[in-house]
This record gives sequence, structure tokens and C-alpha cells, in this order.
Amino acid sequence: MRLPPTRLVATAALVVTVVTACNGAVAAGPQIPPASVSRPVIQRTLTAHGIELKPADLTAPAGSDILIAFDNADPGVPHGLVLYGDAAHTITLGAAPVVVGPDHQVFRVAGLALGRYQFSCVVHPMMVANLVVGS
Repeated sequence: MRLPPTRLVATAALVVTVVTACNGAVAAGPQIPPASVSRPVIQRTLTAHGIELKPADLTAPAGSDILIAFDNADPGVPHGLVLYGDAAHTITLGAAPVVVGPDHQVFRVAGLALGRYQFSCVVHPMMVANLVVGS
């Protein structure tokens, strides 16, 4: 099954690439910056379980590429992540497709500036996790 294209909603700083664990299909979407852009890459994990995102808080250094491994551990329950630039969810930075659990996706977030960001589930907006980008 090929996923629909991932759409970049607002900022050029965010690159989202989605990989499904069930068959390795890669969704078409924004291109990863050229290899000449050298940034450290770090990995973080978010899990949707029991209508919660866990852990509730993630951290990352500013300017790094962040690989977010997203596990939808709720069998039969749809979840889809959106990254917001604020806790009020007024600045949408990027979104990924809704998947029905259990499923696994990997998101690449490129070069965010210092600040607080928030992930939320498109289907269940009360599901949130904070991303603090520091020095």
C-alpha cells in the first residue's frame, strides 16, 4: 500500500519523510535537503498508546535534524501527527498521514530554531507532546 503524499504546510525548515514499517513504502513529499547541508542527526521516539503521546516531553539541540520514530500502539485506532510552532496550535509546521494502529512511521524534522514546539494528533487533538529545541 502506498501512502498519500505528505504535505508540508508552513515552513521550509521542516522536512517530513514518512516510512511505514509494514511494507517499507516511502510517501512522496518534500525533498530532504541536499547532502551539502551538514547537520547532526538525532533520534527521538513518540508512542501513541491509550489516547496519549508518550513521552510527553522531548528535547533536541537547535539546528539538528531530528528523526522522530512514531509508533501507533493502539490497535484499530487512527492517529496522525501534526507539528505546531506553538502550544495554541495556530502555527502549523507540518503534518503526516493518519495511520490505523498498530503501525510505525519515521518523521524527519530538519533544523528547527531554539524554542518550544508541540506535536498533536489530528484525530485526537488532546493528545500532545512537547518538543523543546535548545542550545
